[in-house]
Amino acid sequence: MKPEDKISFCGIDCSKCDAYLAKQENWDLEKRNKVAKIWAKKYKHPTLTEKDIACDGCKSTGQLFSYCHECKIRSKNIK
Repeated sequence: MKPEDKISFCGIDCSKCDAYLAKQENWDLEKRNKVAKIWAKKYKHPTLTEKDIACDGCKSTGQLFSYCHECKIRSKNIK
């Protein structure tokens, strides 16, 4: 992924996102689980699991964090 592609359509820097980092750096399940617990509480999404904490970046055609599939900004911009 080119550096400019690491900025998502909504402006989030993917290279600073734990879901992106977890996938790119191959985090273990324990580390992903810690993030899932924090995000579940922070974003009021109690069903998040360690399996959800993985993303190839908003502008990629690979795996996305579950919320990104619902993103209206992304859906208007993805080609």
